Amino acid sequence: MISSFKHFAGAVLVAFALTGCEQVIELELDENQTLPVFSFRFNASAGQVIGTVSESVDFYSPTAPMLETSAAVEFIAPDGAITAISPLPDSLYLGTVEGTFNTGDTVGLRVVRAGQEYTAFNAIPEPLPIDSVQVREFEGFPFGPPPDSLAGPQYEIYLYFPPTEESRNLFVEFLVNGELQTDVLQGLKTTPGEMTEIPLGWSQRLFNPEEVVQVWAWTISDDTYDYWLALSSILGAFGPSGVPGNPPNHWSNEALGHFFVGRLATSQAILPE
Repeated sequence: MISSFKHFAGAVLVAFALTGCEQVIELELDENQTLPVFSFRFNASAGQVIGTVSESVDFYSPTAPMLETSAAVEFIAPDGAITAISPLPDSLYLGTVEGTFNTGDTVGLRVVRAGQEYTAFNAIPEPLPIDSVQVREFEGFPFGPPPDSLAGPQYEIYLYFPPTEESRNLFVEFLVNGELQTDVLQGLKTTPGEMTEIPLGWSQRLFNPEEVVQVWAWTISDDTYDYWLALSSILGAFGPSGVPGNPPNHWSNEALGHFFVGRLATSQAILPE
């Protein structure tokens, strides 16, 4: 499926690495000290909460952190109503919250783990739909090899978003043939009054014939945008390492992770044969 625009404008693009923050805390961790990690998302468009509970490990640890199911997790609605979010057998927490959620509403998440309570609050952003998706045959990089050096045709995918009066925060993910691509993360602030164009996967990502690409475009809150930007800056300055000395903190007690709040717009592109 191919669609296009007559006009578009650039956006201020920011490449993210891992998570905005409401406050920054000093964390002097002893060699064997760990912190709980709470990573949750709330899709205000569907009323769905999904996330995980785990514990931090050293970057050089040979094993990944184990997911936990013993914590009690609750969603806090704008009117204070509580919805329990229960874990699935695979240790993923998943729940649906009833009601309508409006732009500017503040929602929260409460996690009780090992007798300690952690809460985080975040605001629901204004939604931004995907206007269209454009598939283009790749013609080669400006200073790279000619296209005939490729084994076959490859494609680029561009996303377009309509102009808005105020800037929006976007976070873009995509799946190829049903598999989430985690090697490239994309985030940006749109420019008010201008159409926004995003090359999916930035300019480095090419797609093969007949692949089915599903796009998830999240409009995210200022706190969530700041969290991803802050951690991106840390990793960009110091490279991959263990937990940094001043990681962003979004929770009421010392913990890692973030309560991501956004609205989700989706689209799909089927690449030509």
